[in-house]
Amino acid sequence: RLAPVGAHGPVAVRADRDSREALVVTRSRLDYRRGEMELLIPARKCSVSVGESTAPEILAEMPGLYEFSGMPGTGDVNVSIAGHRDIHGREFYAPDRLAQGDYLYLLYSGQVFRYRYFDTAVVSPDDWTVIRQQGYSCLTLTPCDPVGTTLHRLVVRARPEAVAPRWVESEMPAAGGARCARDQ
Repeated sequence: RLAPVGAHGPVAVRADRDSREALVVTRSRLDYRRGEMELLIPARKCSVSVGESTAPEILAEMPGLYEFSGMPGTGDVNVSIAGHRDIHGREFYAPDRLAQGDYLYLLYSGQVFRYRYFDTAVVSPDDWTVIRQQGYSCLTLTPCDPVGTTLHRLVVRARPEAVAPRWVESEMPAAGGARCARDQ
């Protein structure tokens, strides 16, 4: 159930049981358009544009922002992105192989947001708590698990570490080609 909230803050809220579990849609999220954000994961040789939703037709082309995702640089938010492991572009084929200290980058709105990987978990596919606000800023990637099934959802988390102007991009480690590498 969506309800309008206000012009300056959230524009819609979905509360399942109580307000602490609310999923919020902000104006910046509603205004997001395909390709305005790029996800780079140098350790996985991954560089890919991020789509505007998790609709099947979007995920067939690229990873997509959850409809209730926060946006980088807007406070303590959970930037939540879904993607495939074994079909379509396989952008999230092996995010479970990230190691402590690996960096993930979001290029968005003229800035480079650097995140440091810190955790991977496995949850049921209907566990929506993973895209809710976590009480701290984070980047959350959610492919299905194990590879080739939809039995579970892998939850890969990274915490923000730095923000810089987009021109710093030339100093970042290379992430590979236009898509993401798949380990054999």
